[in-house]
Amino acid sequence: MAIEEPSYKLLLQEERMELRAYAPFTIAEVKVQGSFDEASRRGFRLIADYIFGNNRSISQPDRSEKIAMTAPVTVEAQTAAEGSNYARSVKDFSLRFASRASLPSLLSKPGPKNYNSGF
Repeated sequence: MAIEEPSYKLLLQEERMELRAYAPFTIAEVKVQGSFDEASRRGFRLIADYIFGNNRSISQPDRSEKIAMTAPVTVEAQTAAEGSNYARSVKDFSLRFASRASLPSLLSKPGPKNYNSGF
């Protein structure tokens, strides 16, 4: 079983690099702090927890909904205001995963059960 990806058009391919143009898609994002490794592990656990069913179904809020694993999952360092001491002491990262094609709208996605989790 392949992991679902958003549709894209391949614009350029050279050795180990591809340049892609993606069709619009929705992402789920979690913000975490720590070193790159710590933030990646924590963020992935939060995302996995959400897609494996720790969420609230939009249509039936008393139920949860499992979501198929999708790709890509990305990690991006967040920048703080220039000159901020915060930028030197804490690393902020965003982990994102592309929503599966069968859930095209943010309004159809289940919400996280724990809104303090960083979603």
